Formats: sequence, C-alpha cells, structure tokens
Amino acid sequence: MKLLIIVQVAVLYATCLHDVKGRESTTEESSNAEPSALFKRKMHAYLTQLDVNKDGKLDKREYVDLTTERSRQALPSWRSKVVYAILSASWGTWFSNEHNQYKQSVTVDEWIELLKIANANFTSNSKFSEWCEDWFDTINLDCGEDISVDEFGKFLVIFHSALPPEVPFNTTDQDGNGVITGQEFANGCAQFYYNQNDPETAFFYGSPDN
Repeated sequence: MKLLIIVQVAVLYATCLHDVKGRESTTEESSNAEPSALFKRKMHAYLTQLDVNKDGKLDKREYVDLTTERSRQALPSWRSKVVYAILSASWGTWFSNEHNQYKQSVTVDEWIELLKIANANFTSNSKFSEWCEDWFDTINLDCGEDISVDEFGKFLVIFHSALPPEVPFNTTDQDGNGVITGQEFANGCAQFYYNQNDPETAFFYGSPDN
C-alpha cells in the first residue's frame, strides 16, 4: 500500500506541475514559477486557521503545541503523542530550516517560498507520502482500510477547522462511496499542496476562506 501511494502521489505531483505550467516543466523551472492566486489564497486561509494569536505569523507553539493540544480533544492519548511527533518533524521540514535560517515564525509569503523549494525536490515525494500515511493511520481509529466522516472530522478538529466536516470530506472522497481510503486521503493532501487551479483542493484542512 505504501509503495502504491508513493507512486501515485509522484504521478499526481507531476500532473499538477504540468497543469501549472501548461506544458512539461523541470523541477528547477517549477521552483521559480509564480504561485497562482488560488494557491496563495488557500495557503493564507490555512495559516490563518492555525494562527491562534492572529499576529499574521505561524510559530512552533501554534503549529506543534496547540495543534497537539487540540488532538487530545479528539484522539486517545497515545495517538496525540503520535500527532506531536508528526508535527515536530513537520515544523523542521516545512517551516523552520536552513532555507529561512531556522526562523521561529513564518508569514504566509515566507511559507510559500519554502514550499516552492520543497515542491521542486522530487525526492521529497516519498517523505511526503509517508507523512500522509502517518496522518491517515493516526486518525483511523478502528484501524480499517478507510476512514469515516466522523474520523475525518477529528482531523479537522486537530487543524482548528470551523467548517462542518461534510464539505471537506466529500471533496476528498473521490469515488463518493461514503468513506475515504488511504489513497484518497493522500491524493487530497497532495492536491492541497500541489494543485494551483482547482478550488475544491482548498478544503482539505477545512479552511473556510477560500
């Protein structure tokens, strides 16, 4: 399953890059491409959702500590410990690293620049796919092959969404059968970060201002 998800996310990544450029592009070219207005808007909505003190920046306390705290409302304690581990690693990978001199907080514009660097690196697809699978396994409370709208709703609680879970759930449930598989979850997550033009991709984290 993990290998299949990695391969399909890599294909999706390449497809989204082609959609952005209107032609085949190199990863170096994609890193210099100007993000679309939709992409900027959905990243802004996502960071605003997590920016608890509303200072226009996301810091480690908001991303790691407060998000983990919300997970304790929705998940068993041992799963919240997994959430903390995922978020701590994500902070160092995506928000505070050598590309921004390990800043302690980031604005949305600074984060978009970091994403451009990360998205230009095809070797990150394996790590990204594993990250998606880690989240899927963490909210998959019955350890089944898919997650329900209630389980996906817990994911939205963790990420401070104010939306009812049905809208994000339905846009992620690609075949409309009432459950989200691991592949659908990974696709929805990848579309959020890579797709520049489809407005439905903005709802993965339940961000309301899209």
